Amino acid sequence: MEKGLSVVGKDVPKIEAVGKATGTLRYTSDIFFPNMLYAKILRSPYAHARVKRIDTSKAQKLQGVKSVLTFKDVPQEPYGLDDLGDPANAIRDKHILEETARYVGDRIAVVAANDIETCQKALEMIDVEYEELPAVFEVGEALKSGAPRVHDYYVMGGRRIEPRNNIATVTTHVEGDVEKGFTDSEYIFEGEYRTSSPQQVPLERTVVVCRPEADGRLSVWSTNQSIHGLRYTICNLLGLPFSKVRANRIFIGGAFGSYIHTRFDEPMCALLALKTRLPVKLQLSRAEVFTSARRYPAILKVKMGFKRDGTLVSQKYDVTYNIGGYDVLGAWVVSATTGWTYSMYRSPHFSYEGRGVYTNTPPPCAFRGFGNPQANFAIESAMDQVAEELGVDPIDLRLKNYRRKGDLVLAQGPKVKHYIESCEVEYLLRKGAEIIGWAGRDGVKRAGKIRRGIGMARGWHASSCSGFEPSGIADTGGAFIKVNDDSTVSLVTALADAGQGELTALAQIAAETLGVGVDDVIVSDADTDNAPYDAVTHASRGIYVGGGAVKLAAEDAKKSLLDWAGKILEASPEDLELKDRRVFVKGAPSKSVSIAQVAASARINNWGTIVGKSSYAASGFAPHFTVKFIEVEVNTETGQVRVVRAICGADVGQPISPMGVEGQLHGGLAQGIGFALMENVSFDDSGNTTNTDFLNYKLLTAMEVPEKVEVFLAPSW
Repeated sequence: MEKGLSVVGKDVPKIEAVGKATGTLRYTSDIFFPNMLYAKILRSPYAHARVKRIDTSKAQKLQGVKSVLTFKDVPQEPYGLDDLGDPANAIRDKHILEETARYVGDRIAVVAANDIETCQKALEMIDVEYEELPAVFEVGEALKSGAPRVHDYYVMGGRRIEPRNNIATVTTHVEGDVEKGFTDSEYIFEGEYRTSSPQQVPLERTVVVCRPEADGRLSVWSTNQSIHGLRYTICNLLGLPFSKVRANRIFIGGAFGSYIHTRFDEPMCALLALKTRLPVKLQLSRAEVFTSARRYPAILKVKMGFKRDGTLVSQKYDVTYNIGGYDVLGAWVVSATTGWTYSMYRSPHFSYEGRGVYTNTPPPCAFRGFGNPQANFAIESAMDQVAEELGVDPIDLRLKNYRRKGDLVLAQGPKVKHYIESCEVEYLLRKGAEIIGWAGRDGVKRAGKIRRGIGMARGWHASSCSGFEPSGIADTGGAFIKVNDDSTVSLVTALADAGQGELTALAQIAAETLGVGVDDVIVSDADTDNAPYDAVTHASRGIYVGGGAVKLAAEDAKKSLLDWAGKILEASPEDLELKDRRVFVKGAPSKSVSIAQVAASARINNWGTIVGKSSYAASGFAPHFTVKFIEVEVNTETGQVRVVRAICGADVGQPISPMGVEGQLHGGLAQGIGFALMENVSFDDSGNTTNTDFLNYKLLTAMEVPEKVEVFLAPSW
C-alpha cells in the first residue's frame, strides 16, 4: 500500500451507518408531504393486447380521486433512453402509458388519489375492452418467420424501422479471419450456454415522489442512480426546460443496476404532479418490482479453436438476448457483450455477433455486470471443458491465453477501448490455487452419495465507460469542495449511494487530500441545481471517475488553502503540507496553523472562500480482475449443490476502503451463487410471472452462503 496515507486504505464506518442503525436515515419511501397524493398503475392482464376501448368516467367520479391518465393523456411520440448516448441512436419504442400492451403487467392507466385504498378502488372501476393478440415468449420462437410481431415498428433518428423477426438491435465486431483461424486450429470446441434471469431484489421497493413548487418548478425524489439522467429524461419526455425540474439525490435501499435508467413510473408520477399541482407518491408493490426489473437472459454460442499446446487461435461468439417487450437497455447490453467476450482471452482471430430480440415478457435491465456475468459463464465453462479435452490444467490454459499488460481490451462496446496498464491475473490464479489446495484437488472426497469437488473461474470488468478514443457514451463526473471555518469540508457530488459505501469512499479521498479526518467531511445533499454533472452510478465508475473528480476538486481547494496559509506562516506554498487538520511548514513541525484559522483568516481578510471544483473525464477504464475458487458438495441422489468454501481474489489497484472492497466481494459471491443455483424469474404459458414474492422466488439466504469465505487482494499499488 502507498506509504503516508492516513485515511485512504483504512477501514472506516460508512458515513450513513448510524442513520441506518437508528432508522433515521431518510429514503424516498420515507418522504411525506401535506396533501400528498398516492398513485397506482392499471396493468394489462394479457401478454399482448390492444386497448379497443377504455372508460375511466366511474373512476374519475370516485371521491378522493384527483386524476386518471390513459395513453390518450400522455405524449404520443415514442421515446427511448438516450441520456448517456447519442439521441439519434436511441430505440424509441415506448410511451408513458401504452395503447398496446406487450407483456402481462404493461402500463394501461394510472390513478392519483388521496390514499392507496381509493387508488385501488378506482383501478377496479376502469372499464377496459382488450383485443387479445398472439404472443411470443421465447427468443427461439420470436425469431421464426411468421412469429407474432411484438412491435410493428420503432423510431430511430427520426426514421420508422420495422424489426425483422423481432430483432430490435444487432452488434458485430470482427478482427482477423475466424474461419481461417479454425482451419489453422488443431482442436475446435463448440458449446451453447443459456442463462437464467434473476431479479435484483433491492430491499427498498421502487418509489418516486414528485412535488410541484410555488415557482412552477418540479422537485423529484426517486430510487434512481442518476439525478441528472432522471431530470434529462423527464424534461425531454414532457417537453420541459431543464431548469424546470430539480432531481434530488437520496440514499437508495439497494439497486444493483436496476435503477441506472429512468423507469416508466418516474415520468408518470411527474405528469400526475404537474396535472394535479399536488405532491404525488408512486411506489410499486413487491410483485410489481419483480415484473419491472431482472437480468437479461441470454443464449450464448461459443466456438473456439486451439493448438494442441492450448494456444487459443480463433474465437467466435453468437449471443442472443431476450430484451422483453421494450428496449430498456437491450441495445446497450448487446453492444457491451462485445467487450466482455473480446477481453477475456487473446487470439489473432475474433468474431462477435449479438442481437436483442423482442418477446412478450417484461423488459429486463441492468444487473451488476451488465452482460458480463452471462458472457463470463459461457467463456469460463468453455475453458474448463477445453482443458479437460486437451488434458491440461485449467489454470495453465488460462495463463497461456489471458489478456495481460499492454494488451488492448474493449468494454461496453467496440468503441470503448483501453490498453491494460496493470494486471495481476497470474498472481490471483496462483495465490487462489495455493489457498484452496488446487494441486491436491483430486484427493477431495469422491465416494458415496455426498461428493466434493473444487472449481475455479476468473473474470474482469471495466471501471467506467471511458476509452482512449471517443466512445459515444457520456461518462464525465464533477465535484465541488468547500473548506469551512471549523476545518470541516463540504463535498457536493451527484453520485448516488445504494448501500455500496460509495459516498464514504469519496469522503475518504477528500479527507486524504485536504489533511482532515473522514468525520470532518460533510457529504452535502445534492440535486441537479447545485451538483455538477455526473453520468450515473454504474459500470464500477463511481470511485474511478467520481473519485477522480473529488480528488481534483480537493486539489483545487488545497491550492487556495496552501496559498493563504503561506501568507500566515510567511512560507511558500510549496514548502507546506497538510496533516491532522493543520498546515505545517515542511521540516519545521513547530510552525503550523490550523485549517480553521486559515479559513477564518481568508474570510476576515477578504481573501475569499476556500473552494474547489472539477469536471473530470477519465482517459480509460482501468480494468479490474477477479478470481473465484469454490469447493462444492453435491448430493448425487437429490442433485442438491452446497457451496462449502470460497476463495475470492481481486486486483483492484489502491483500495480506498479495504472493508468496503471485502464487502463487495462477499456480496458479489452471494449473488453469483444465487445466479448459478436458484434464482430465476419464471413465467407460465400465458406470460404471467409466477414468482413475484419472497416465498416463491428462490432467493439466496444465510443458510446457502458458505461459512468459509476468504478474501485476498493483489498487491498492485
